[in-house]
Amino acid sequence: MDINEFGTIHNGFGESIRALRIKSGMSLHDLSEKTGISSSYIVRIENGQIKKPSFSVIECLLQGLGIKTSILLQRLESKKHSN
Repeated sequence: MDINEFGTIHNGFGESIRALRIKSGMSLHDLSEKTGISSSYIVRIENGQIKKPSFSVIECLLQGLGIKTSILLQRLESKKHSN
């Protein structure tokens, strides 16, 4: 995962969130209910329209998905090296 000096997360963060959500069998509505984050905001993150979600949003998404931060970082790092 790349985080530049402005704190922007990129290189597949939203795509990884979507893949993890789908893999866990959760709908957008399910994840929204678990996290308190609106479905439309989650969609914008997954589509890469939101480049700088706050740490608290990232943390909520990961907790809602039952994913440890280290797992997401490993996923993003392996994606970076496969491109």
